[in-house]
Amino acid sequence: MASQVAPETVPMARTAVQDALSYWSEQFCAIPDKTRGNVIITITTALDRCNHGRLRRTFCTGTTLVPEMSFRGAPIVSAMPTTTWQEDGIIAQRLFKFPWQRAVISRNSLAPKHQERPVFLWCDEAQETLLGGSTDGEFLSICRSSKCAVVFLSQTLPGYIAKIGGDSPRDAAYGLVGKFGTHVLMSNSCPETNEFAGRMPGRVVTRRNNFSEGSSQSINEGMSAGNSQNWASSSNYGHSTGRGYSFTSSSGSTRGAGDNWGSNRGRGSSQNMSHGYSESMEYAIEPGFFGRGLKTGGPENGNQVTAIWFQAGRVFKASGTNFLLGRFAQ
Repeated sequence: MASQVAPETVPMARTAVQDALSYWSEQFCAIPDKTRGNVIITITTALDRCNHGRLRRTFCTGTTLVPEMSFRGAPIVSAMPTTTWQEDGIIAQRLFKFPWQRAVISRNSLAPKHQERPVFLWCDEAQETLLGGSTDGEFLSICRSSKCAVVFLSQTLPGYIAKIGGDSPRDAAYGLVGKFGTHVLMSNSCPETNEFAGRMPGRVVTRRNNFSEGSSQSINEGMSAGNSQNWASSSNYGHSTGRGYSFTSSSGSTRGAGDNWGSNRGRGSSQNMSHGYSESMEYAIEPGFFGRGLKTGGPENGNQVTAIWFQAGRVFKASGTNFLLGRFAQ
């Protein structure tokens, strides 16, 4: 990004010069010594990296590079890998990323020829170069009107949360990721990331069939036995008087006894069968699918990588939903 071209002198406005002189000659000198010392230490420590090494060569010498060059089709690559540049690489990429975003947002105030060409911001391991607070989220909210597409690549959602900083890093991270209209979701072992991925397509009415079948059989046997005995007697007596006389008398008795016995045996059986279904709201894509159902390439998968392509507000013809299972060749 740097060159050895002598920097061009750009004069400051008179009011800016007066403000600077007034601050350093009057206001700064009026600050108590202890407070002023703390300010100086903080500033010099933060800016010391720019006094030597890579950051000085990149940002404090002559250059022919400005962010607006991308409006004319120039690809700008920040070849400052964090694996070799370490903290210097992170700082350097952020230092250029911030003015580039500001230039893109402001391009609509330029001449029409600077507004027509679409531009894009591509960030691999995007969590490493996130700007503090909600800066990236605010840029995503308005960059579409400036014809800018943004692609962030990262492995997990907690990676954004850990790097984004601010008072509410989790809310800021969710707000940032939620502003992307298109997501390509590959195999992942992070439960929080997979849970977020499962919630994006939403829930759908799911019909689950149920079936039951059973049979029963019963056998019963029994025996009964008993005896009976009865005895009875009767007698009557009567007489009559008149011109004649009669007398009657009778008596009698009965007696009986008996035995009885019996047995019974029965068998019964029955069969039943039922089927039906129930409906419930469930994930269109179950979160666990992102940990077990996607191919990760290699010879065992035919050098194929699969991913869920999700796009808000779109219905893919191939799936009839707002997500699609895509295949990529390694």
